[in-house]
Amino acid sequence: PDLQKTYEAQQLLSQLGNADYLIAMDEKGQNLSSPEFARLIEKIKDNSIEKCHFMIGGAYGLDQSLLKKAHSHIALGKMTWPHMMARLMTVEQIYRAITLLSGHPYHKS
Repeated sequence: PDLQKTYEAQQLLSQLGNADYLIAMDEKGQNLSSPEFARLIEKIKDNSIEKCHFMIGGAYGLDQSLLKKAHSHIALGKMTWPHMMARLMTVEQIYRAITLLSGHPYHKS
């Protein structure tokens, strides 16, 4: 497992630029509400960050090198989710954040 995580981290880190913002989707991360997540996205946008990456670990999670490099750590709750479900939920929350920030009525309070 450690070798697999190290390999995955090397592959992911090789794709990042120095100015990119990295969000680690990690079970030990912050549990944010959708409006709080939207404020984080707004902060990233307001700081003129061109690229924001959401890192979702493989079967063994994220390597420490990725977790240390991440600017934010966010959890999708306390449950463990399959990789593809975590991707889907992350994309939905990004969409929800965009609609919240634009004033669209998608999000119900």
